[in-house]
Amino acid sequence: MSGFMKESAICFVKEYNSSIGRSGPILESCFGSAPKIKDKRVRENVVYLYNNPVERGLCMMAEDYQWNFLAYAWSDHPFSEPFIYRRASWRMKKAVRMLKDCCKSGNYLRYHFLDSLFEELDQRETAQLIDMIINLYQFIDYNAALSYYGSMEKMLSAIHSNTGTEHDIREVFDAGTDRVYIKMAQLIRKGGRYRNVREVTVAPVEEKIRLFREIQARTGATGRQIAKFLHLPFSSDNTR
Repeated sequence: MSGFMKESAICFVKEYNSSIGRSGPILESCFGSAPKIKDKRVRENVVYLYNNPVERGLCMMAEDYQWNFLAYAWSDHPFSEPFIYRRASWRMKKAVRMLKDCCKSGNYLRYHFLDSLFEELDQRETAQLIDMIINLYQFIDYNAALSYYGSMEKMLSAIHSNTGTEHDIREVFDAGTDRVYIKMAQLIRKGGRYRNVREVTVAPVEEKIRLFREIQARTGATGRQIAKFLHLPFSSDNTR
């Protein structure tokens, strides 16, 4: 697991930096690891993982959050309309062909490739393609997860009725909802100065401080949350 995480992190940082023309580290610390041996501990951890977005105020139910992939256990398009190839636009057909060729070749999805896939798609097509990507590159063994509960209904009941635990890994707790990060990203996109939110990473410090003040005035984010979002060292001076 340590070797896999190290290789994945190195690959991610290289791709991230390449997409915005920067160099240097992105991740601040190593991942935490705590093996789960007994069935009860595994069940607690599964519930904890799926409930993370609920606890952080991103959704009401765990299955309503796209990025924990829970809804994909029973649907191949839980967050979009069904994709019908013969009715799709030429740009969507092109994107689907490129995506499938990439997956068939055993290649991962690079930032530049993803940007080109979504460049000409509308909102409906974007949602369809995201669902398709998650299905093609799916890595979760849902049957293995269900084996700890007996059925999907029992697993969902467990997820809905408690939060689960992860007391073996020490985490820095940031009070408040994570919805402010969505607000900050939307604010950056609407500003029109950046092609994507990643580019904020390489903005000059003076620009980041300006953005800090703007975000602070227009969202309910704390100074620490804004500094984290902007990749800016946090201090009380940022708020002046």
